[in-house]
Parts: sequence; structure tokens; C-alpha cells
Amino acid sequence: MVEAHEAAVVVAERTKTEAKMNIDMQKISSAPRTTLAVAAALAAAVSTGCASSSKTVFNRPEQATDALVSALASQDEDELRKLLGPDADKLLSSGDPAADRSSARAFIRAYKQRHQLKYISPDAVRLVVGDDAWAMPIPLVRDATGWTFSVEEGKSEIAARFVGEGELSAIEVCLAIVDAQREYAYRDPDGNGIADYAEKVISDPGKKNGLYWETAAGEEPSPLDRSFADAIEGRSPVHGYRYRMLGAQGPNANGGERDYRIRGKLIAGFGVVAWPRTLDETGQATFMVNQDGVVYQTYLGARTAHAAMTLPAFDPGPGWTQVSAVDIAAATGTDALEEAASVAESK
Repeated sequence: MVEAHEAAVVVAERTKTEAKMNIDMQKISSAPRTTLAVAAALAAAVSTGCASSSKTVFNRPEQATDALVSALASQDEDELRKLLGPDADKLLSSGDPAADRSSARAFIRAYKQRHQLKYISPDAVRLVVGDDAWAMPIPLVRDATGWTFSVEEGKSEIAARFVGEGELSAIEVCLAIVDAQREYAYRDPDGNGIADYAEKVISDPGKKNGLYWETAAGEEPSPLDRSFADAIEGRSPVHGYRYRMLGAQGPNANGGERDYRIRGKLIAGFGVVAWPRTLDETGQATFMVNQDGVVYQTYLGARTAHAAMTLPAFDPGPGWTQVSAVDIAAATGTDALEEAASVAESK
């Protein structure tokens, strides 16, 4: 009876603070972020065959950007190699031709929306495209012969953007999982009459005891997309990050140390840890979130993968810091600023 009362109290307290953040999981899983679109698009064009030993030189930077867009639109691999030179093959690689073509189309759409050349020095410019004013990481530079694309100067910028975008996606996925768990508890899809969270990621065949289950045509979808379910199960990363569920929280968590299970049900909370598939390439930070919806981050260095895979509980102690509202907003949209503020005020 004591445990039953405790469960009722926990559920009652949860309903006061839990709100759906409406993270679009399909959008996260199906489309690369705009800031990576050019890198992926160029990868599709230059990742096969032998690179040209020289680059095309232009009298004006506008001529170079027009040639780039034309080559992308026509998928002219030879022309793109001439524009970007031999360094492009070594820098850009994709492995997903369909996604690369989609990225190329997205870049061209953004270019048609709006484009301009922004000078970063008298002899260097960046192409800025779209309503979001996305700056192409590979600049155009001028020497005595004219204007050319400098892949070499874009290397560090591209690498930094891949890391940054991977981390923003990880933050968004963490909050998407929070959304999915809250939806699961509200819908009670397993019909047990308890507002508990899902202990499993992928439901057993024919059941709805996890965040994902197979649905028939016209049936309401499960709270979690299949790609996320596979990532959390360790089968494949989402935008360079892997995920793992946690069944308890430590003394540094809000509410103190406790197991999330009450009477065998995941009622008192849930936790998630996210870490980069390849440290310093797909991301640097490790992230954690629990039922409160507050994301924390830390840098674990060379021990990142082992530490994340053996983490016993959600416990944001020394070394962990709360992800800023600005980063939350960048990851999920401006509404996240209000979400982060409301969560912080409730603590």
C-alpha cells in the first residue's frame, strides 16, 4: 500500500510540470541540417573518380558562385572537381547518395530564395544563401590570377560545423525522447491503467510496451520514430550520436537519489545519455536528460564511449553543466527558450 501511495503521489507531481515540447522527430531523422547541406552536396559530386590537378579561376566571385550552383543543379561531377580542386576529394565524403542529392536540392532552393557575397577580407568572400543567411564554409579567395574556391581554408570550418550540428541534433533528440516518454505515459498504450513510462525502446512483437511499435495504416503512430528506436538500441547513430536509457538517478539530480521503478513499473522517472559515435568528429560533448526535460552536458575525453555505456544513473554532478537556453533554442527553435525558462523556474 505504501508503494501504491508513493506511485500516486509521483504521478500527481509529474502532471504539474510535464508538458509536450512538440519536437518534430521525423524532421530530425529525415533531413540534414541546412548548415551541412553544401558539404553533403559537394561530397556527392566529388567523392568518386580522380580529382583534377587544378581549379577553375574566375575574374569575379559572382562567376564562381554561378558556376557552382549550375554544376550542382546539373550534377556535373567533372565541373565540380574543376571548381573545387584536388583537396575536395580528401575532405568531403558522404556514403549516402540519396541524402547528398537531397542536400544539393535544398541548397539550390536556398540559393534561389536569397543569396549574396559577404566579404570577410578584401581578398576573400563567402556565399550566403537562404532566408536563414547560411554562410558557405568554403570561401572564395583571390590571388594574382583571380578568384577560386579554397577547400583548404574551409577544412576547419566544415569540421567545426559537423561537430556543432551533431551536438545540436543530440540535444534535440534528447528532448524528443522526453516528448515520447511523456506522450507514452499520457496515452497509456499498454492499457495497464498506470501513467508509467516505457521501459523498453522497441516493443515486443504484437505489444505496445515500448516507445516504438509497428502500426497499421490509419493507426496513430507510436511516440518514437523507428530510426530513433534503432539508435537508442545501439543499432545505428542519429546524426553521429548514440543513445542509452537510464533507469535511476543519482544524488545530484533534482529530487535526490532514487530508482525510477515503483512496483516494477517505470513511474518515478526516466533518463537518457547521448554520446558521439566518433569523438571530435561527430561531436565532443556527452549529454544527459531525465523526465524534467533539462539537458546537461560534459566532456569526457578519450573515455567518452566507455563512460556513457556504463553510466549507472542520471546524475549531473561536478563537471556537468546545464545546456544553455540559447543552445536549446538553436537546437529546437525559439519556443525552447520559453520551455527552458519555465523548467528552470519550476526548480
